[in-house]
Amino acid sequence: MTQVSYIVAVDTQRPHLEAMLAGLRGQDGDFSREFVFVDDGSDDGSFEFLIEKTRCWPRTLLIQQRRQGPAAAALTGAKAATGDRWLFLDGDVVLAAGATRLLLAAAQEGGLDMLLAARTVCGAPAKHAFDLPGDAPQAEVVDGVHALLSGAQPPTRLMLMRRGLFRDPGFFDAGVYLPDFAPPLQAALAHRVGVLDAAVGCSLPDAPSLARRGGGQAEYDFSAAVAAFLAAHPELPARSRRAALCGCARRAWRAARANRGAGLTSRFFWLYIKALLRVPMDVSAALDDSLAAWDGADIRRSAPPKG
Repeated sequence: MTQVSYIVAVDTQRPHLEAMLAGLRGQDGDFSREFVFVDDGSDDGSFEFLIEKTRCWPRTLLIQQRRQGPAAAALTGAKAATGDRWLFLDGDVVLAAGATRLLLAAAQEGGLDMLLAARTVCGAPAKHAFDLPGDAPQAEVVDGVHALLSGAQPPTRLMLMRRGLFRDPGFFDAGVYLPDFAPPLQAALAHRVGVLDAAVGCSLPDAPSLARRGGGQAEYDFSAAVAAFLAAHPELPARSRRAALCGCARRAWRAARANRGAGLTSRFFWLYIKALLRVPMDVSAALDDSLAAWDGADIRRSAPPKG
C-alpha cells in the first residue's frame, strides 16, 4: 500500500490550522498516511496548537525550528519523511476530501514522478465545493526543463513528488525563500513532471502563505531559482539558457519600474532588450545582475542586496 507523507510548513498560522487539520483527517482513499509538521518559528502558539490537536494521530512528527523560510521548512520535512509519495502543503491550505486520491491516480496514470496541482482562494475553505475531475484525471506532462525555463511564472501550486527524487543533489534550494520553483526545475532534468489544472486545495484570501507570495517575492524567487539552476547546470543548451534569460530580464525590468521608478535608460530595460535581440552575453552574469532589480523591495533574499 502506498504511504503518503504530508509535509506541512507552518509559520504563524494559528487561525487557519484547525481547518487545515480537518482537511487532512478527511482525506479519502486506499493509502496509508504519515504527517510531518514543521513549525518555522511561529510566535502565535501554532506549534502548541498542533501538539494538542494531533496528540492521538498515528505516524505524526512535529518539528520546531527557528524561522528560516518556507523552502527551509520544506527541506526539513523532506529529510524526516518516510512515505512513498510526499505532498507539500502550507499550514493555511485546506485539501478537498478527494485531493490525495486524485493526485495519486493522476501520477500513476501519467507515470509521473512529480505532480503540480492548483489551489484556489475561497471565503470558507472548510465548506468549499471543489470541482474535482473524475477518478482518472489527466495531467499535462511538462515538456522538460526548457518548458519550465521559458514559461511564465507558475501560479501557486501544491506539489506531490516521489520520495526517490529527493536524492538528486540540489533538489531544494534553501537559499531561495519559496519552495515553489527549484524542485520542478531539478525534477525535470531526469524525471517526468506533470501539471493538474484542477484546484484540489483552497485558502482564505488573507492566508499568510498567499501574502508571502505577494508583491515581488514570487517573481524574485523564480528568477533566483533559475539563476542558481543555470549556474549549477552549464551543460544546458544555449536555447534554454537564452529563454531563461529572456524571462528573468522581463521580470527584472518590470520590478525595476515598480521598485525604482526605472525608465528607458535603466540597465534593466537594456538587459531586457538585449535578451530579446539575442545579443551575445554571459548568461549567468546577466542573470545575477538582473536580481538587483528587487533591491529595496519588501522581499526575502538569501544575501544582502547589491550596491
